[in-house]
Amino acid sequence: MLRPNAQITSEDRATIARWRLAASGVVLSAFACFLVVGTLADPAEAQANAYQTHCAARHSAAVAWIEQQASAPGASELILAERALVALRARNACLHGQVARALELYETILSDARNAQK
Repeated sequence: MLRPNAQITSEDRATIARWRLAASGVVLSAFACFLVVGTLADPAEAQANAYQTHCAARHSAAVAWIEQQASAPGASELILAERALVALRARNACLHGQVARALELYETILSDARNAQK
C-alpha cells in the first residue's frame, strides 16, 4: 500500500507500463488462443449450426406458404395437411442431424409454392 505522501518516480512509471503491457499481451494471447481453438476444435459443429440456420429459414418459408394457402378460398385441406406433415418430418430430420434429407423435404414444399405462383 502506498503511503499518502509517496512519490512515484519515472522509473516506477516505466516499470508499471512494462507490467501493464505484459499483462495485456498475456490476456490478448489467451483470448486469441480460445478463439482459434474454439473455431478449429469442432468444424463439424460449426457446419451443423450453418445447416440448422438453413433449416430454420426453409421451415419458416414452408410454413408461411402453407398458412397462405390455408387462408385462400377453396384450399384443399388434405393437401395442406400433407404439406404440414412434410414440414414436420423435415424439421424432425434436421433436429436429428439429417440435414440433407430435411432440405430435400423442404424443397418439395417450396417447389409447390413456386409452381403455384406461375
